[in-house]
Amino acid sequence: GAWPARPIQKAAAKLYSQPELLDTYFEKLDQKIAERMNLLQQGLDELGEYGVEYVMPEGGIYLTTRFNLFSVLGVTTNEEIRKWLLEEAGVAIVPFQAFGLEQETGWFRISVGAVSVQDISAAMDRLETALKSKFGHAPSA
Repeated sequence: GAWPARPIQKAAAKLYSQPELLDTYFEKLDQKIAERMNLLQQGLDELGEYGVEYVMPEGGIYLTTRFNLFSVLGVTTNEEIRKWLLEEAGVAIVPFQAFGLEQETGWFRISVGAVSVQDISAAMDRLETALKSKFGHAPSA
């Protein structure tokens, strides 16, 4: 179980002997990830007035995002915010408690790794609709 099967080893060796193919693949992958991340950031930027903020990533497929919705939802835990976002907006996020944070701060992680541009756009629309519905209106600046 520790080593890949021989056909997989042969296929990998053939691929690694053609570095231009790997370079092209990773360039396209990086472009796709950047496009999805930029779209997510743009969508969240538009929701800042609802207590949504994020930390600019330095790479990768995850965006550290805060949904400071405790008072508007009348909740006290990240888990309650996570559940509300999933049920009301269809947005799946991971609370920072999964990474050892003990405090209930509203910080979560969102991944763009397994979603399309269309998925992110639709999720941002659902999220905006859910937040507007909960706030009853767009919050005042």
